[in-house]
Amino acid sequence: SESSPASESSPPSLSSLLGEITEPVRSPISVVELVDATPDAAKLGFKCEVLVSPELITRIAPARVLEALRDALLATERDTQMELLRTIAFRGERLVRERKRRPGSWEELRRFYARAATGIGGITEPGDILAISVDGVMVIVQAGHVPHMPPIPRTQPRLFLTGVVTLQNEDALLMPL
Repeated sequence: SESSPASESSPPSLSSLLGEITEPVRSPISVVELVDATPDAAKLGFKCEVLVSPELITRIAPARVLEALRDALLATERDTQMELLRTIAFRGERLVRERKRRPGSWEELRRFYARAATGIGGITEPGDILAISVDGVMVIVQAGHVPHMPPIPRTQPRLFLTGVVTLQNEDALLMPL
């Protein structure tokens, strides 16, 4: 029987090619899809978008973190260093930075995350990052932009909720996860 020329020149199907792959293909860039907790936050009086890292969700319910954050922000009403987070959370006003982080501030952030990793909470000098322990889990609350990414102007104010992890590299850098 004769084979048709079209079948001889047809490219292999995607399923036949995928069947040949024995190991998963990994991206050289790690991508983490954040979980939107804005509806839960709105029920508690938050007027901003709230995104949560999936790693944090495996350790504690976002609703519990949001309750503790709301209570902490309300309990520190007279603390001017907490004003930026309160403004974003409860008034839904955008993060406005009057100045960039000053020289040496990356080292200060490293120390901040190192303290958070050992269970010591606190707030950064600019008031845009808070470390708070909720039911034994250290939570990082960061205003305005994705942790460790350059700030991107947004129309909607945002809070990011993450955990803390130690990255194993030569600098022993501590970063939110």
